[in-house]
Amino acid sequence: KKSVQAYAYLVARNNGKNISEANTIAFSLDNKTAGNLNHAMLNCCKTQFHGKQLQMLSYARSEGFEG
Repeated sequence: KKSVQAYAYLVARNNGKNISEANTIAFSLDNKTAGNLNHAMLNCCKTQFHGKQLQMLSYARSEGFEG
């Protein structure tokens, strides 16, 4: 779930949300929503982070993700 939260955070930031708003969105995900975003998160990792979820998570943290 942490990788999906990081993905949601990055998407929110990309859509103009500030750090606080993006963290609120990321941590408000329930398990069903997180499951629905899993495929999109994996695609993001594949295309932007060479398939490495930890690399995406590290990047999100460097951009203000609190997870």
